[in-house]
Formats: sequence, C-alpha cells, structure tokens
Amino acid sequence: MLDEALASRFEFGTQAVEDKYGRHLSGRRLADDAPVVMTVLDPSLKIGPTEANAVSVASKKLAASRWGAALLSIEVGRTEGGNTYIVSESVGLESLKSLLRTSGGLTPAQALAIAYRVAATLKAASEVGVRHLDISSASIHVALEPEVKVFVARLGFANLLPTYNPARKNEAHHGTAEYMAPEVCAGRYGDESADLYGLGILLYEMIAGKPPFMSSSPSTTIKRQVYEKPLPLHLVKPGMGQLDAYERLVTRLLAKDPKGRPGSAAEVMEAIQALKNEAYGNAALGVEPTRATVVDVISHLEAELVVPVVATSSDPVPSGRETMVFTGLAEAIEKAQAAAQSQSSGAPAASIPAGGSRPTEAFDPSFVVAAVEAAQKAAAQGAGPGATESPEERTQALPGLTPDFIAAQSNVAAPDAESTQAWTAVSAPTPTSAAGLSESPTAANASEDWFIKGKAIAEASIPPEDRESRKETRMFWVVAAAVAILLAIAVAVYFESRPGGAPGELPVAPEVAPAVTPAPSPVTAPVPVPVPAPAPKPAVSAAPAVPVAAPVSPAVAPAVQVAVPVPAPAVRPESAVVPVQKAAPSTKPFPVEEKPAVKAATPPPKPAPAVKPAPVAKPAPAPEPQMSDSDRQDKVKPLIKAGRDAYNAGNYADAIAKYNEALAMDKGNALVRKLLEQAKAKLDQ
Repeated sequence: MLDEALASRFEFGTQAVEDKYGRHLSGRRLADDAPVVMTVLDPSLKIGPTEANAVSVASKKLAASRWGAALLSIEVGRTEGGNTYIVSESVGLESLKSLLRTSGGLTPAQALAIAYRVAATLKAASEVGVRHLDISSASIHVALEPEVKVFVARLGFANLLPTYNPARKNEAHHGTAEYMAPEVCAGRYGDESADLYGLGILLYEMIAGKPPFMSSSPSTTIKRQVYEKPLPLHLVKPGMGQLDAYERLVTRLLAKDPKGRPGSAAEVMEAIQALKNEAYGNAALGVEPTRATVVDVISHLEAELVVPVVATSSDPVPSGRETMVFTGLAEAIEKAQAAAQSQSSGAPAASIPAGGSRPTEAFDPSFVVAAVEAAQKAAAQGAGPGATESPEERTQALPGLTPDFIAAQSNVAAPDAESTQAWTAVSAPTPTSAAGLSESPTAANASEDWFIKGKAIAEASIPPEDRESRKETRMFWVVAAAVAILLAIAVAVYFESRPGGAPGELPVAPEVAPAVTPAPSPVTAPVPVPVPAPAPKPAVSAAPAVPVAAPVSPAVAPAVQVAVPVPAPAVRPESAVVPVQKAAPSTKPFPVEEKPAVKAATPPPKPAPAVKPAPVAKPAPAPEPQMSDSDRQDKVKPLIKAGRDAYNAGNYADAIAKYNEALAMDKGNALVRKLLEQAKAKLDQ
C-alpha cells in the first residue's frame, strides 16, 4: 500500500517492472491526470539521500530550460518504510526497444529522425551540466505516426550508482553493457562523448534490429566494447540500399578513441542534417516544442542534507564527537583579524583577490563558534587577542580549547604542558600579509603541532579511507596467518602419512634385518659342520693332507656341542648368535685347506660322448621352369583331344587320366574340370 502522503497525490497500479534500480510502478498524478512512473530504489544498493537528491537537482536544471523532450523526476522522497522513491514523468508511448522487437528494424530516414531528436535532448542537457550516460533503446520512448515524437527518460539517474569499475565487476554500476563507451568500460568517468557513443549504438541498432555487441554475460560484452569492431551494416543488411553515408556517421560515433568521435551533440545534429540533404530527403527532422511553464520539482530529502553551520556557544558538544566540515571558517576569522588590524593601525584591510580559493577546514562545532566569537570580540576591542592577553586569558576566551576539552575529544588524559602551548598558539590569531597568509612560521605550523604533540586525534577525525585501509590491512594479515597455519598442518599430515617417515630419517627395516636373519643360523650351521668328516674315506695321495684333516673333527666337535645347548633358552635368541659368530673364524681356514684334497679325491670326468655329425641336407629340387600361357595351352589341348577320343571310344579310365594331366597343367581350366566329371560319371555307371 502507498503512504497516505503519496496516495493523496498519485495513484499507481499493482503491476511492477523490476530492473537493477528497483521496482517501477506506472500510475497517474491526481492533480492533472498526467501519467507518471514511481521507482522504489532497491535497499541493497545502499543509495543515500545525497545521491537521490542529486536526481532532483538535475531535473530542476532541465525544468528551468523548459526542454519538452526530457522526462523529469518531479518528486523524490522516502516512504514510511524507509525506502527511497523517485516519481518521474511518463508518456503513453512504447519504448524504442519494444518497437524494434516487433518491427525488426527501421529505415535510415526513420532512424535519422529519431537520432536527431535524441541528439537535441543531449545538447540541451549538456548545456545545463547534465549527463545521461545510459542512452539505450529502453530509455527512449518514440512514436512514428502520425508524426515522429521522441522522449528521453532517466536523465539524472547517473547520480544514483557509481561508474563501472573493472576491479569490482560484481558491484552494481550505472549504464548498460551493450551501450557503454570503451572509456567507461575501462573505468573512467563518462562525459558528453560517452553519450554520443551510445547514440551511435542506437543508430546501429535501429537498422540491424539489435546492438552490435551482445554476449551471454555483461563482462564479455564490456570486453568486446573495448577491443572489437562492429560488423559493417552493409553486411548485416545487404538488401538495404543507400547505407554508405549512413554507415560513415555510425562509424564516427562508434570510434574507440573519444577524440575520433564528433565533438558535441550539436555537431551530430549538423551531420544528420547533411545526410538528409545528401541521400535521405524524406527524413522528418525536428524537435519537441518547449514547455509552456517550468515544472515544479520537489525533493523531500533536502531536510536530511542540511548541516548546521552556525551554532551558539551554549549548545552541548555532540555526543558522537563528529567532525563537521565548514568552508566559511577561514573567511570569518580572516575578516575579524583584518578588522582588528585596520582598527589598530588605521590601514585598510587586505582582501583576497577575486577567484582565490579557500582551504576547507575541519573542526568541532563548538570550536568553530568559540573561534568566531573570540575573533569578533577582539575586533570590537580594537586589538588582536594575542596583543595584550596572556596565554591563560586566551584559553579562557576560547572555552572550546581548554585542555579538558582536548582530552574529552580524544578520550585520553589531558595533554602535557608542551601540547597545551600548541593549543594556545592555535587560538591566538597571527598577523597576515596582503595575500591573507600567516607571516609567522611558528604560528603557521601551530595548527599541525597540536595533532602531533597533543596526541589527541579523535577517531572521527580519521578519514574513512584510512579506516578502510587499516581494516583491509588487518584482514589481509589474518587471512595470511590462517593460510600459513593450514599449510603447516597439511605438510605435517603429509609427512606423517608417508611410509618412510619424515625426510632425512633412515628406514627402520635395514637395521632390523641383520638381527633377524642370523636367527636360523644356529640350527642350520651345525648341520653342514660334520659334512667334511667323510673326507678321509678315499685314500688321499698327499700325505700331509691326512694329519691336517684329523684335527678337524675334534675342533669342530666342541663347536657343535656349544651350539646345541644354546637354542634351549628361547627368551634371548641373541645369545645363540654369539657362539656361531665366534666359531665361524675357526672353521674358515679348514675348508680352504681341504679344497685341494677334495679335488684330488674326485674321479676324473667321463669323456663326452662323440657328437654325431649332422645329416647333410638334401638340396632342394630345382623349381620347374614356368611356362607361358601359350605354351601351357599348346600342351593342354592335345590332352583334352586325347581324353575326348578315349571318352568317345568308351575308355573312360584313359579319358580320366588325360583330363587329370591337363588339369594339373591348368588348374583353373573349367572345361577340363567339367569333362573330368562327365568321364567319372560314365565310369561309375
């Protein structure tokens, strides 16, 4: 439901259309039954009263020019629910986008007539400092019959949303990707040249039926706007004649470099007029008539923008310690100082030359009031406050600059004596030159000393950009620390899950293997020890070998006796390994000395059986020489004739023999095979 205040002035329907700005409701104004459209801005866009009020300011400028083709925003306010709304003028005409969707395209004469009126509206808006920056077929309302009428909507909406920023692609921005100029797509602010680029897109779309750059996503379309050239119109509409002059104008307007486009909307209007005289004489060029009266534009948000510049000294200090911005402080203090100097010296007061700029200064409201009152008081007395008063009196003259007030502003303890001197130096006005600048360097830098020496900077005095940068810096280090911790955990888990353990550690298996493998040696070692005992069985020819072999058995026997009881204690298998390792050196030299004896006792090897000679392979029979076809036929024909003679004589066996010989020479002869079958059949009968 509408608020009572809105319902008393407007009546809206129930059907709403939504886009990136919010919801749009069509209705009428009850006073004159004029059609209107109310736009309820989306709260997620966080559009403040300053941005919404800027729309009404732009409409007031256009209303003062009484331009008839501009649809103005006649009211801006806030609903009872807190949502910002904008009520704009409307007409009962369809949009150019809807017209192109149904017709598929216009003739060059019709397109030039519409473009001429749009260019005239852009020219009127540019003269009052208003930029559209969203020229599209959806914001143009047209009628072709009985006469051409063109109206441009959403003038001033460029103040609601920021321009496109490539670094923040997902944030809402002003403009439509299919109509944005390349410089706007690159992140720069648009100007009149950007509106002319959008007009070139319209001229292209009115002939082709669609914009030159369309993609599945806005980001892709924006890239194409920057890097690609549109497909020429004579290739899009090959059957349409007289497009050369029209396409030259479109090419100029769609230049990637703003310097290559026409300089202004007035120049575009002249180019369209030249095209009519050259090739399109039936183009109905003209503009909408001006308004009879100035439209009343209302903004209910101006009250939210009022900032109290002047306040009495009795007003309490704001609880939030806000820092207010004033531009008239420097002028007020300078005038008071100049008046005091002129009264004391009799010289005329120096003034700032015309066109000089004043610095913007930020102070607490109570400090501003106290400074102005002190300057006025000094001027009334005819002398500067610093001429006859002590620092304590000057501090008392400015109640807003006491040490307690300084400590309260920064929520810290009162500053020391050094910082107090800096504050008192600020409160004392200094002589100024003819240019209005301070002649004392100490006094000129005093305003900076109290920030550094007093160390009493309030949190509200920190610019929002610095606070945001500090937050971003803290967030960056928090994220970096979290990532480092996760990487350390991942590395630890990885090395723990590896079978070989951490890098640099030796595997455990090679250390255990020597202790495990000797375990069966006590059992197997004694078994081969007695084997050399049978060595004396054969008569050894070498005499010294027999006495050497005799002591082997007594030497080995004790080793066997020691090794047998060792396996009994199963608790410590290592003890079984020790005697075997000790006995090993005693047995090593004996096998070395017995090897010759064993070799001497072995019988001589049997002679190898005689190898039978391999049978001599018979030579392969020489291949019969191949006959030519003529020779083969010469030999086959007599055999066939002899076979027929035998067949006719009733000697079927001879006929079969002749036919087989002929078939052996010519296996593919079908006649011989058929005669052979006949002879076999007769023989069987």
